[in-house]
Amino acid sequence: MSDRNQVIITSLLLAIISLWLYGMAVEQPSFIEPYWFERELAFSEIWRLITTHALHLSWQHVGWNAVALVFVTLLFAQHFTVRTYINGVLIITTLSSLFIYGFGQPESFGGWSVLIHGWLLFGLLIEWRRAEWSMRDYLIIIPLVLLLLKVASEWLGWTFLEITPAKELAIVHTAGLIAALPAFYLHRRALRQLAMKGAPEN
Repeated sequence: MSDRNQVIITSLLLAIISLWLYGMAVEQPSFIEPYWFERELAFSEIWRLITTHALHLSWQHVGWNAVALVFVTLLFAQHFTVRTYINGVLIITTLSSLFIYGFGQPESFGGWSVLIHGWLLFGLLIEWRRAEWSMRDYLIIIPLVLLLLKVASEWLGWTFLEITPAKELAIVHTAGLIAALPAFYLHRRALRQLAMKGAPEN
């Protein structure tokens, strides 16, 4: 099986896990309480920095996020192996949670949308780096601008989502974008190291 297909399957597993977790939360709310991000517990129970991203507030919330996670993975899956994909997921989820902690709000959050925003920027940066700037390559700019405009609109208080206030969405989505930058840097560094190991000795 190709690396690309393995990465897509991994994203499907993450999506299924989040759907299962919400189903468990409906049946037994206390089951997921130890995994939500809570500011006062962020460093005493550090797994919450990662696990909170798989938790959601409604079937609609988890359903759309599960689809979006698989979709953005599908867009850029050719650039990853399962290992580099999981590394990217862990970096973006952990660092975004730390940024949210440092910002001071919200007190609690959950959902794949932070990772989705970060992953979209991560993938676009990879495409940008590889671009040879033909006419087709300039199309990369369009989704990049739209992504930034979306988050900017949330800072201005505009959002079609009623489940979370626009300012909180702006903070958590910005956290995802910021976390994508070190993820991109570390991904490039890992690729350079692999290239150096594979280079023939003189």
